[in-house]
Amino acid sequence: MIPLSGKNRSRERVAVAEALAAFEEARRQELDVIAKAKASFSRLANLYQLLELNKSQEALLGELRDATRAKFEVGRQGQADVLLADNERQKILEARRDLEQKLSAEASALNVLMNRDPFSPLGRPAVSQDGSSPAPAERLRQLVLTNRPEVREAQAKVCAAKSKLELARREWIPDPAISLEADRYNATSQVVSQVAGGVSISVPWLNGKKYRAEEKEAQSELSAAASEAASAQTGALGLLRETDKDRNAPSPYRTLPQQPAADRAPNRSLLPGRLCGQQGNIADAPVLSERSV
Repeated sequence: MIPLSGKNRSRERVAVAEALAAFEEARRQELDVIAKAKASFSRLANLYQLLELNKSQEALLGELRDATRAKFEVGRQGQADVLLADNERQKILEARRDLEQKLSAEASALNVLMNRDPFSPLGRPAVSQDGSSPAPAERLRQLVLTNRPEVREAQAKVCAAKSKLELARREWIPDPAISLEADRYNATSQVVSQVAGGVSISVPWLNGKKYRAEEKEAQSELSAAASEAASAQTGALGLLRETDKDRNAPSPYRTLPQQPAADRAPNRSLLPGRLCGQQGNIADAPVLSERSV
């Protein structure tokens, strides 16, 4: 068969776009695990701070209890005051035991998220202050619309849908097939006794209802994919707006080891805009506008 209609190229673009969508889904799962690890790290650091505050309160109440008991011994304080001081100190000690249990459970959870032995010891998290100024809102918006896995996955699906629509339209174009056969008879001394050749052309126009239905289905799939991509972009910008309120707050997350930039950044050669190739940029799809995890 002579592929004059370009159907193979359309099938290739569909396969590449679907592969990118699967890759972005896997990257989303990876980033979810990283986000959970960062949240667990933050909770662990907070528990250490609460434990330190608890110890300071226990030391203060211990001094208060000793002072109250000394006054009670000389008759300057009632016994109820001594019992009250002991009771308050006991409450602090019970709260410390609860904090220690929570700290142990959080350390085990963080070890599991990091694929380590749950019993492996973890040191105290080093909380640092990042003095760098936050990126401008427009820059963050651009990063979200470019790098967020949900948006990139939705855009890849739009590219796949556009390629499927193109393939459905090219089904109307016949691809000629050339055949060549050679026969040899045992009774003859010739290497080839007979050669037969032929050219065949499919006629898709006789089954127009089938191809029109396939084209209509591909068009509906493209519209649905474009709407899904627009929703993914809107959702990503909504999350950015919510997190932008606290971006100036100090975060212990920044003390975690960061991935190399080459590992964090998506492969630009696989961006949906390039996947669409000859079909134009992804932004040309209906209802679709633009797209840090």
